[in-house]
Amino acid sequence: MSDFYNVSAAPHIRSPISTKSIMQDVVIALIPASLFGIFNFGLRAVLVILSTVLACVITEYTYCKLMKKPITPGDYSDVVTGLLLALNLPVSIPIWMAVLGGVFAILIVKMLYGGLGQNFMNPALAARVFLFISFPARMSSFALERINSPGVKDFLRDGALVLDGVSGATPLGQLKAGEGVDLFKMFVGNIGGTIGETSALALLLGAAYLLYRKVISLRIPLSYIISFAVFALLFGGNGFDVNYLLGQILGGGLIIGAFYMATDYVTSPSTHKGQIVFGIFLGIMTGIFRIIGSGVEGVSYAIILGNLLVPMINMFTRPKTFGKERVKNGYNKGKKSTILKDALSLTIITIVCSFALAFVYEITKDPIKAQEDAKKNAGYIVVYPDAKELATDEELVELAAEVDLSTLDSEFAGVTIDDVIQALDSDGNKMGYIVKSNTRGYSSTISVATGYSLDGVVQGIELLSIGDTVGYGMELTNDEFKDRFKGVETDHFVLTRDNASNDNDIDVYSGSTTSTSAVVKAVNAGIGFLIENAKDLGGGANE
Repeated sequence: MSDFYNVSAAPHIRSPISTKSIMQDVVIALIPASLFGIFNFGLRAVLVILSTVLACVITEYTYCKLMKKPITPGDYSDVVTGLLLALNLPVSIPIWMAVLGGVFAILIVKMLYGGLGQNFMNPALAARVFLFISFPARMSSFALERINSPGVKDFLRDGALVLDGVSGATPLGQLKAGEGVDLFKMFVGNIGGTIGETSALALLLGAAYLLYRKVISLRIPLSYIISFAVFALLFGGNGFDVNYLLGQILGGGLIIGAFYMATDYVTSPSTHKGQIVFGIFLGIMTGIFRIIGSGVEGVSYAIILGNLLVPMINMFTRPKTFGKERVKNGYNKGKKSTILKDALSLTIITIVCSFALAFVYEITKDPIKAQEDAKKNAGYIVVYPDAKELATDEELVELAAEVDLSTLDSEFAGVTIDDVIQALDSDGNKMGYIVKSNTRGYSSTISVATGYSLDGVVQGIELLSIGDTVGYGMELTNDEFKDRFKGVETDHFVLTRDNASNDNDIDVYSGSTTSTSAVVKAVNAGIGFLIENAKDLGGGANE
């Protein structure tokens, strides 16, 4: 009897492909992006990568030991999670924070749900979103200090980008602000961003390897990228602008997300049709987050939302079972009933929540508006401290609502003016104006109040609202920056880089290129509008 073999049920298929071999292929595919990240950002990038990988491996090993489960780190899935997480982090992130992300990815997202194959969302992306929500300033910090005449030691420590420095504005931030981008630099990778997302070339080389090894197919990546490109074409507001479209595709995490994370076997659909549907959904959601939303990125959120829909996508796109008749509409009556009940429940919950939110809004909108008005008026007093009385100039406000500022100067495209105030002395004589202008910053709308006297001197500026990254764009609220405008007699400020020589030159604030540019543009647009339309300043209004 000992000579008998145990034969399992058919079919009898043997393959050299295993979880371990697949994960090893993914690690190999990520080597070009990892090496380029180290080249760009120096040995600090190595430290971040090692920290997240070790955190993932040790966390999984410790959990398996404590829970008396089979030791699974040998399948390399934890290494892939740690590596993907590191490549999605800025190089300046504190090491303890990177380690925390690795522990969260493995312990919370993967192991507590049963381990590999049981997690309902991509662990690396879930950890990235967790860190971004918990530490938004650190996760949005991409600025690198420029080092004049860097040596070999500087290059090894800080990477190639120390040669010219990189501002806090990523290419996506520049596109959001209406600026152009250098597509060649984006393709090669000589730009700011996370460690592994900067070089589209390196990521595509790795993706080609995965395609060659048949680890992934093009169904999800192509449907994702094409649907996003179509969305950007239709709703981006730039028409068929090649620089804008390719900038959106090459920038941010779209390439690494489409080829390396959206294609995760566990959290993506198993059917061919489902994979295409999944990719289209990701493209649309990324477009909504990036283009319609206030942020500049959206790949992580789009993929996580898509992960949640995978079971439903699989159910609706599964093929006919061989040897059986197709059930009408692809699912049986019981499942149809369950889906309808779930949909009805979600609809009722949504309606109730909507009414609750509407009620809260109704009782809070007046106090909120009163606070906003108080903050605005306080800002007006700051920018024209000598004024004893402030009075709205209704005619100029009405004109500002109608005029397209880009007709005054193409630089003013995207700027709006929604308030013009007359600054009066104690006798009621007009001393000048306060104009409130709004434009797009790095990741939010920036509203600037500018005080401008009748003799052409800027009395001061105040940022009434700015929601940019703490520690970078938010630094523009410091008096040091605002005082650069105060007391300058000019009709136009000039944005410069470390070489301000005239009174009206404004140097880019370190780490805040896009936000600095937005403030200068808003101030110039406000002054330009007053000069063009206020009679006291030679304009045509108020005659």
